[in-house]
Amino acid sequence: MESLDEEDLEQGLSTYGVFFEQTDEDDTDDAEDLTIEYPLAQRGADVFITIGSTATTRVGPAAGGAVVVNPITVGSAKLASEVAGQETSQNIVAVGGPCINSVAATWMGSATPLCGAESGLSEGKAVIKLYEHANGNVGLLVAGWSAADTRRGTKVLAEYADYADKLVGKEVVVTGTSLSDITVSAPTP
Repeated sequence: MESLDEEDLEQGLSTYGVFFEQTDEDDTDDAEDLTIEYPLAQRGADVFITIGSTATTRVGPAAGGAVVVNPITVGSAKLASEVAGQETSQNIVAVGGPCINSVAATWMGSATPLCGAESGLSEGKAVIKLYEHANGNVGLLVAGWSAADTRRGTKVLAEYADYADKLVGKEVVVTGTSLSDITVSAPTP
């Protein structure tokens, strides 16, 4: 949009609500000014994937105490093939089932992909499971029967504050039919 009041001012709005404003005074050789304003709801990020040593401390009572989250450096995300042979030598959050993620298969005790019933996963469910390795490192697996199931599991981690009272123990099961219909529970024996 061009301003009717100021001929040197152009403004625009993206479909995501990002506001652009450009000022270009024709009578000067100065550089143009461009201002970009993102909606407040789009100005933050939660990241929960890490490789290497990290520590998180829970302070206060077990039910709803304060959590200190340590920042994760950008560039920490890796493909399973990039950590082959190092699955237990560092702290890892692995996303994806043992059929498509070799890190998950290794943690489950297999050198080959585990698909279908061999995966130990159930149709319509995802698991969030903590693996403690002998060397003191840990692995956190988010794996679902299908991609939609895995997405529900990752949403639980991304919105951990909403599910904190259910994220207990070394393993939980995530069920649901959509990203707004999610239930977190202890695994059944």
